[in-house]
Amino acid sequence: WRFPRFVALLDGVDSPENMTACPSFNCDFQQFWRTWHASMNRFVLRYLYTPLGGKRFAPIAVPLTFGFIAFWHEETGFWTEPAWYAWGIMNAAGVTLEGQVRRRWPT
Repeated sequence: WRFPRFVALLDGVDSPENMTACPSFNCDFQQFWRTWHASMNRFVLRYLYTPLGGKRFAPIAVPLTFGFIAFWHEETGFWTEPAWYAWGIMNAAGVTLEGQVRRRWPT
């Protein structure tokens, strides 16, 4: 993942460093997704999650965002690989539930 960043830097584009920390050391969904793929995270936050309402409409914005990511990863067309959508549903549920719990019982 560092070679594409190197090529971008040669072209004058300073893309974010992906996987700035070991993803295995994260204990929550939100921190995992912030460190796992920083450049895609930035794109998705800027162009999908925030325009869909962000934190105000998180129960809607989060599943739609993960649905888009699942579609993005498919190679053969919409809904031809249901495992990606199952992955998106599970991650959306985890991120949404974690956000609800953190708002209800802040640490």
